[in-house]
Amino acid sequence: MGRRRASQNSPRGQAIARFNSSDAGRTAAGLTRSLGQPQVSIGAAAGSPSEVRITVAWELCWYQWGVDLGNPRRPVFEIARGTEVDELDRSARQWNGQASWLRLKRR
Repeated sequence: MGRRRASQNSPRGQAIARFNSSDAGRTAAGLTRSLGQPQVSIGAAAGSPSEVRITVAWELCWYQWGVDLGNPRRPVFEIARGTEVDELDRSARQWNGQASWLRLKRR
């Protein structure tokens, strides 16, 4: 998958919009101010067709959040976090997103 930004009406676009307005988005933005630009992966969550997994990784740590598009009332939720990017499965390391899409630019 390329690095073209998803349409806001697409599942990825909806997930990005919900992430950006969530506490998770604010957490990732704060980490970006401290740690610099992360690598970003946005894709389907395993086992749930309505969930999108957002992985944000820096050299020192990574976080994964889920967005349940089938339940708009469910908040963005943390799936996992770690300290080594190698802990992530291969699909989560498909760096197909950009920090600017998630409003994670350093200020």
